[in-house]
Amino acid sequence: MPELTSLFPDVADALDIESVAIVEKDYFVVDLLRLLKEIKPETHTLVFAGGTALSKAGISLNRMSEDIDIKLVPTENFMQNGRDKRRKIRKEIVQIITDVIHNSDIFSLDNENARITRDEYRYNEISVRYPQTFAQVPCLRPFIKLELMESTLLEHPESRDIYSLVTELTGKGTPVTAFPCATILSTQAEKLISMMRRTAAHLRNPEQQDDEFLVRHIYDNYCIVREKGVNVPVLKNFVQICIQLW
Repeated sequence: MPELTSLFPDVADALDIESVAIVEKDYFVVDLLRLLKEIKPETHTLVFAGGTALSKAGISLNRMSEDIDIKLVPTENFMQNGRDKRRKIRKEIVQIITDVIHNSDIFSLDNENARITRDEYRYNEISVRYPQTFAQVPCLRPFIKLELMESTLLEHPESRDIYSLVTELTGKGTPVTAFPCATILSTQAEKLISMMRRTAAHLRNPEQQDDEFLVRHIYDNYCIVREKGVNVPVLKNFVQICIQLW
C-alpha cells in the first residue's frame, strides 16, 4: 500500500487530474469493492451498478463518480418468504456489510453521517471513511457513499475486473476480479427513466434548485451513446420494463 500511495501524484499528473485526492479516492473506492466482493448472502447477489460502474466499464465519463451503488438482487426463494421474514433478512445483510466495514483495517463508518434506511431495508445509505493522505478538494466528499438497494435486473449481470486508476496506468496492485456488474444498456435505461422523472419533478416545481443528479444522468447517457452507440429496440424494451416495475 505505501508503494502505491507514492504513485498517486504521478498518476494524477499522467492523467492530467488536477487533484491527487481524486486518484486517492478512486483507489479506495475499488478497495471497498474488493471488501464487498467477499460478502455472498444466500438470498441475494451483490451487483455493482450506477455511474461508478459505468466509469469502470470503459465509459469515459471525465468526472469523479465517488459513490458505490450496489444492487441487492434477490433470489426466487427469498421472494417466497413472508414480508416480516424478508425485512429481517435484508436487515441482517445490511448489518453484515456494516460489520465487515467496521472490522476492516482500512475503512471505518462515518459517525458524522448517520446511516439512512428506508422501505423496510430495501434502501440503505452508508457513509464510509477511508484513509486520506492528500489535501482534499471541495468537489469530493470526505467519505465514500455506499448505497445498497434491493432490486431486480433487466438482464443478467456481467462479470468485470475492476481497476483503480493506479493499477490501470501502472500495472501495479491487483484489480478486483469478476465482480458482477449491471450491463451498460440496462444502466442506460435506468438513467433515462431517472431523467424523465427528475425533469417532471422540476416542471412541477420550477422554483426548486437545479437537480445535480439530472445533469449527471443526461451527461452519462451522452457518454454512453458517444462511445457505445445505442440499440434502440432493446433500450426501448428495457425502458418499458422499468416503467412497469417502478
